[in-house]
Amino acid sequence: LEESHLDVTDLPDAKVLEGETCIHPSGLAQLVPAVRARLGRDFESYAGLPLRRADGTVLGLAGGYGSHAIVDPDLHRSLLSAFATHAAAAIDQARIDAEIRANQDRFDALAFGSDDILIETDAEGRITYVSPGVEPVLGHRPDQLVGRPVHDFLHTDDELHYVDTRRRVAAGDERARTLS
Repeated sequence: LEESHLDVTDLPDAKVLEGETCIHPSGLAQLVPAVRARLGRDFESYAGLPLRRADGTVLGLAGGYGSHAIVDPDLHRSLLSAFATHAAAAIDQARIDAEIRANQDRFDALAFGSDDILIETDAEGRITYVSPGVEPVLGHRPDQLVGRPVHDFLHTDDELHYVDTRRRVAAGDERARTLS
């Protein structure tokens, strides 16, 4: 997501970005003379609420200036609050999705650009992912191995190490998550 910045000094938006709800139902031009100077025209009203992440940090604002008085400030506050909640969640989700895509791209670059065999298993030891490096070594395409028990492909010398590693992972030992 691209960020854009607007200097909101001396505007009601500045208070909203500090985390305050700001509603001026009428008389905005008299209350905040900087609005005309900064925005180029008089506005009668303003309503703004902060967009907050789930942890409470402000990530932006939802608001606007009006040429007419706000007749029902409580209704405006309620509608703006609902919009702000959904907009903040959508922005946060887009940021999370972008992070996931970036992590997936890094993983793909490692997995597809390496001759090493990377295998991921579920809690029962069934293969859930195999990197393309498996085919030249074992003669199987990755899709032929997914769903099969990993111990079917272990050398007998590696069985004890594998069993011990699975036991440690099940016990929560984070250092045991990689079997080399």
